[in-house]
Amino acid sequence: MKKYEFKNSGRDFSIYTPKTVRNWSNYLFNSGYYTEISQTLQGKSLCLDPIEREITRSNRFFYIKDKTNGIIFSANYAPLKSEYDRFECTHSQVYTELITEMHGIESKIKMFVPVDGYCELYSWEVQCLDGDRELELYTALFPEYT
Repeated sequence: MKKYEFKNSGRDFSIYTPKTVRNWSNYLFNSGYYTEISQTLQGKSLCLDPIEREITRSNRFFYIKDKTNGIIFSANYAPLKSEYDRFECTHSQVYTELITEMHGIESKIKMFVPVDGYCELYSWEVQCLDGDRELELYTALFPEYT
């Protein structure tokens, strides 16, 4: 199985494992905000405010709880270090998308920095691949100021 490959005529880079020697990060930014985002959606952020110039180490966690069987797992590997049936992180020029599949549940998280503003935005889609189940979704974003 491939661990990575270039796609879309070399414009996109897909990573098929969360376990790399070093983080393989994407660098997304606008005139006021910058972020590095790894294949597990972790990384640094920088607000380009001329007064503050805060640098943060952001911990971004996405959890899925299957209320049918009580299983809880990370949709983006950290911190539970789940073992997936499918893991694919694609870094493009304007976003990073992480698709994971586990226990018949597919998760798609897309992250980008908008053209304007001091923020990063996420969309998260979750789908049961093998029937209806009751799921709970949780996110936790913890900036650590350095």
